[in-house]
Amino acid sequence: DSTLQVIYSSTSFEKILGKDIEDIFRVPLTELINEYLSPKEIGQLKNNLKNFNIWKKTVLIERGDEVKYYEFKLQPVHYEGSSVNNYILTAHDISDYILMQQEVRRSERWLKTIINNINEMLVVFYDEGDDYYIKNANEKFKSHFEIDEIVNPEISKLFDNETTILLKEQLNKLKNHQENIVKFETTLGDLSNHYAANGSLMLDPIENKYYYIFTFNDISDRIRYERQLEEAYREELKLNVKKNDFLENMSHEIRTPANAILGYSDIIIESIEENDTATVKEFAYSLKDVVKRIIKLFENIIEVANAEDSNGKTNDIELDFRMILRESSEKYKETAISKGLTFQYKKGDDDLIIIGDLVKLRKAVDALVDNAVKYTDSGNIILRTYRMGDSAVAEIIDSGPGIEIDKIDELIKPFQQGESGYTRNYQGAGLGLTLASRLLKQMNGELKFSNNGSSGTIAKIILPLK
Repeated sequence: DSTLQVIYSSTSFEKILGKDIEDIFRVPLTELINEYLSPKEIGQLKNNLKNFNIWKKTVLIERGDEVKYYEFKLQPVHYEGSSVNNYILTAHDISDYILMQQEVRRSERWLKTIINNINEMLVVFYDEGDDYYIKNANEKFKSHFEIDEIVNPEISKLFDNETTILLKEQLNKLKNHQENIVKFETTLGDLSNHYAANGSLMLDPIENKYYYIFTFNDISDRIRYERQLEEAYREELKLNVKKNDFLENMSHEIRTPANAILGYSDIIIESIEENDTATVKEFAYSLKDVVKRIIKLFENIIEVANAEDSNGKTNDIELDFRMILRESSEKYKETAISKGLTFQYKKGDDDLIIIGDLVKLRKAVDALVDNAVKYTDSGNIILRTYRMGDSAVAEIIDSGPGIEIDKIDELIKPFQQGESGYTRNYQGAGLGLTLASRLLKQMNGELKFSNNGSSGTIAKIILPLK
């Protein structure tokens, strides 16, 4: 009634409350249901009653092992022509609905826990018409795309255009039952990473709706390893070619002087038998030159190996850079002149004192001068020194066939020449530039090359001054 006391109750309501009519009749409503509400909820009920508003509340009632959920609804009743208001309280049993919702939520939490414990990125799609949307995703997927929740479910809102097209192609295969499982690789828009994707179709029996479950496994490391293996394989093939070239070069470089030794030896033997001492002496010197060439070849091979394995150890002392160039000039001048070349050493005016390894610097300079003399058939060889800022510079200039500058990196590798095989125009194992480059690098120096006009090469040594 208007005083909020119970004036009528159905037997079903009495059963819900677990009370008889005499326990309910004329009892204030707030007192009757007080045990099912919190103080705050009692206050809300009183406020609704005061303002003649409808009041609703889901109430849990336990009777032993039995648990029931009811929706209590209090509604004012206005009588026409009367200022008195009564109220009707109804209770609807919604236990099945509540329990089902609880089960759904438990299932969702359980499924979410499983999804989030999957090591791979996982995302669930669904379709609406011709478009696809994101239903859910695990934390790893959200973390990858730096999102807290899926706020734009349409896939084109999250993925780049290329990935969206690829995903739609795979989703359509599942939707049209062309495939039961799809497998493909994708970058997910990040070209630095690669993912192996697997997709499958699942029917939700409750919603009677199909969902598409996709996982993305990061295979970036595997792809990188495969590329490294491919690169290593290609490098191995290159090394095999170089090995074959090396064996061919060595065979040529050793067989030629060996044949010369045999030939000179036969001539010397015949000359001894004929007491021709002049011929013996002549070919003995020739024999000596051939042996020197072989010794130099093996010394260069050993020196290149040592330059690579010595970890840059040098016996540094104070050196006169100009003196090193002058010594090399004197050593090769006669050979150059014998080929009809003009040979000049132009000493700069500045003192060029450096700190370096005397033996290694001599070998580096000699290797470059030897190359210049060897590969120049006509014209001139010029050696010159000068200061460039805080550096000492030496240039070995020739008028030979020149070097293709873009092939310098290849030519400073061991056993490389501008030409290869038996078609080469010049003798040598192709170690000179390698040796010079490595020795100078150990002394914090540089070796640079440039073209000398229309023909010829300029080899430039740069070393820090003391």
